[in-house]
Amino acid sequence: MFPKFDQRLVLTDPRGAGVSNWRLPRWFYPDGNKPPMTYHPDRRRWRRDTEHAYLQTVGRGQEFVLDLAHYPEAVEWIFDIVSSLGSDTRSCSRLEGLLAEMLPSRVAIKAAHAAVLRMRATLSRSRAAPSPATGPS
Repeated sequence: MFPKFDQRLVLTDPRGAGVSNWRLPRWFYPDGNKPPMTYHPDRRRWRRDTEHAYLQTVGRGQEFVLDLAHYPEAVEWIFDIVSSLGSDTRSCSRLEGLLAEMLPSRVAIKAAHAAVLRMRATLSRSRAAPSPATGPS
């Protein structure tokens, strides 16, 4: 899906003591009635500041699940990363299909669809722009 490495794909906190210390967008923080990511119900593992949520992950692996019904911001975040890192439209469609299967609400599905349309428009504009080497034709 991603043609090359990019720092935006890394969840590890750059100031943390190891790969099990994650820095996430602030909305990941499980406040109120929002369930935390699977395997992370212990609130002592979580902290936040004005910009980020920080998590000391458990040692069970990396296949943690976040309930998108409680975290609709995740849909936009995922699409922003995919679209900004140069994925192709086939990857966008595949991602849209996967999210549509997983999202429980029509509102979340509409948000995902809107994000896909924005991503496709961004990809189309980037393909239509003249390359700096050749300039306009």
